[in-house]
Amino acid sequence: MINSGYILRNINKSFEVEDTKLEVLENLSLEIDSDEITVMLGPSGCGKTTLLRVIAGLEKIDSGVIEFKKKGNFQKPKVGFVFQESRLMYWLTVSENIGFYDKKGNVDIDKYLDIMNLQKFKNSYPDELSGGMAQRVSIARALSFEPDILLMDEPFSSLDYFLREDMQNEVVRIHKTTNKGIVFVTHDIDEALKIGKKLIVFNGKKIVEIIVDDSQERDLSSGYYLELKRLLLEILRSSRQTYME
Repeated sequence: MINSGYILRNINKSFEVEDTKLEVLENLSLEIDSDEITVMLGPSGCGKTTLLRVIAGLEKIDSGVIEFKKKGNFQKPKVGFVFQESRLMYWLTVSENIGFYDKKGNVDIDKYLDIMNLQKFKNSYPDELSGGMAQRVSIARALSFEPDILLMDEPFSSLDYFLREDMQNEVVRIHKTTNKGIVFVTHDIDEALKIGKKLIVFNGKKIVEIIVDDSQERDLSSGYYLELKRLLLEILRSSRQTYME
């Protein structure tokens, strides 16, 4: 059992859609270490975003148990959440957005500006920023909460290929710089392989857990990563077929 992180046991979650009960998560159990980058991977509609929102406490489960351990002790976690859209306050500067939830003025804004390389933009407004810069601000705001774990829901899906690649590298750098655990949702296999230590792959209503050997260089053209990609494609193809039936 993990020393720090989430422990989920027998999680069930459903939604009512046009008078029909849609089971999204069924009897799902897993552990998420808060010391590493965990990636949830799956096709649209498989339940990965629902699972992330359940972990964050944004959705109530029908049944099951969700617990969080920190250094061996169970407690309520502080959670930072980064959405697909930056969700910045357009009337506030970058610095003001980062400190938006700090009502007592205790947050060291410069610290998070430095972490996200935003010092030159501290007095800029959201409409003066590129998409990538806006997401940097969103991540800085989430980090300023000093969370036990950072949850990210497809935060780079609207970015172009090169900017997305830059931001993927940023995620790895943030993890190393802050020692924060990250749970990252994506439907992109290459993105999952570039950043993830543990991959939670949705295969229909079940999940497959894969641990990436990070002693291997993150070269997606290497034999190791090509074989991993082949395996992931096989699982996802099976999962996609489940939702089409």
